[in-house]
Amino acid sequence: MQADYAASKGSHERGAQGEAIQRRDRIKQLLLDLLPEVSDLRFAPPDADNPMARVEVQTPYGWVGMRNLSLGYRTLIAWMVDLASRLFERYPESPNPLAEPAVVLVDEIDLHLHPTWQRQLIGYLTERFPNTQFIVTAHSPLVVQSATDANIVVLKREGDHVVIDNDVESIRGWRVDQLLTSDLFGLETARPPQLEDFLKARTALLSKPRLTKKDEARGKCAFCESQLAHISYGDVEHFRPKAGWRQEEGGPLGRPGYYWLAYEWTNLFLACTLCNQQFKRNLFPLRTPSRRARSHSWLQHTRELAGNPSGVAITTGNSHEAGLEGGTTCAPRGVWLPLPLAHGR
Repeated sequence: MQADYAASKGSHERGAQGEAIQRRDRIKQLLLDLLPEVSDLRFAPPDADNPMARVEVQTPYGWVGMRNLSLGYRTLIAWMVDLASRLFERYPESPNPLAEPAVVLVDEIDLHLHPTWQRQLIGYLTERFPNTQFIVTAHSPLVVQSATDANIVVLKREGDHVVIDNDVESIRGWRVDQLLTSDLFGLETARPPQLEDFLKARTALLSKPRLTKKDEARGKCAFCESQLAHISYGDVEHFRPKAGWRQEEGGPLGRPGYYWLAYEWTNLFLACTLCNQQFKRNLFPLRTPSRRARSHSWLQHTRELAGNPSGVAITTGNSHEAGLEGGTTCAPRGVWLPLPLAHGR
């Protein structure tokens, strides 16, 4: 606002006014280059709705007042404009004050910024202020990752004092998860916390000298037997499809499905995403299609389902329902051949 006022007020010194206009336009362009999704900036005079003069920016949603921008925008605008103004004051005779030497300290430069912005900010500052030494702190691995030519220092708290570690290994080419699990940030893992118990159980299984059959079945896809920890987090597969079924690949969708088994634990299998969504889907071919169950009342005398990873019956079944339907050719544990073939096993 001060730059606009100096540029727009009448003055007997035309040279001074010209410098003020140049200064205002340089700061305006600085912000336009910096702020994502901002295409223009204007200085709005007071009106009936807004008694104070204000700065507005043009966004995909229209003109927005500076005070209505997000905290990340406002914080960055505040210190960036302050820096530019001080450079113009310090180097009034310079043809490009933004390129003059300076030392700037910024605490938590990544605060409230979108990840994309965090990654681009260091490069932007280096380009716009080529002779300014920025000393910044950050808690974002994206800021560290983008500072490939910077001198990275780690501050570590030890007891009641802080230790400055200047001997940081080169991080050029590192992924974000590598940075997070390095000494820079100190995370033990970049995986979701929900997987920790599963990984501990997996480690315990791998350390056993001999596995039981129950141990061998844990963490595997019920169809292709791939270890889910290696390929995905796993899907819950309704062995007998709940909404509709197909007798063969590309065949018509039969309805109703096995809706009464939608919440039966014995009809739910752990499967990899590939088997569940690309191959098995709603396939459930029977050796005797005419004996397919059509409703819960058709099998009112049976309570257990066929199908579990320890062995689904193929002919007569291991339960009353399997026997009544005549068995399926789409059983877990590799009986349905297209599934293991598709995985190259």
